Amino acid sequence: MNEPTRGTESPIRKSDAKPALLGVACGAGAALFWALGFVATRHGLKVGFTPPDLLMHRFLWSGIAFLPLVLRAGVSNLCGIGWGRGLVLMVLGGPVMSLISYTGFLFVPLGHGSVIQPSRAALGGLLLAAVFLRERVPLSRAKGRSRSSAVSW
Repeated sequence: MNEPTRGTESPIRKSDAKPALLGVACGAGAALFWALGFVATRHGLKVGFTPPDLLMHRFLWSGIAFLPLVLRAGVSNLCGIGWGRGLVLMVLGGPVMSLISYTGFLFVPLGHGSVIQPSRAALGGLLLAAVFLRERVPLSRAKGRSRSSAVSW
């Protein structure tokens, strides 16, 4: 009765290696493509594109690529988001920030923009979430953001 059991009753531990590896790969891919976006923007400005030209290319081609998904999900309510909310997200989340960023690259080196702009976007998101969504910001997150902001300056 008191004999040790073999592995049949012991819980099986699943490895978290696959999700962790996928997370690292997605993060590395995001960083790579974000960096390529900065380089492509700077190159476009150097060969004569204006910030509005770059803005048009950024959103036109991606809009065409995603149009079949939007048509399939439903245009009448913009895939469940609603046209009013979708227009607000479109104006505030994309073209305005991109136009400011592209115009800034006319005046500063690429290294400045590729470090300062993402860190300020993260800081702005944290502040906006705290103000408008009433999200509680833990002390550890506030300390981390203040450190990363100090480093980027």
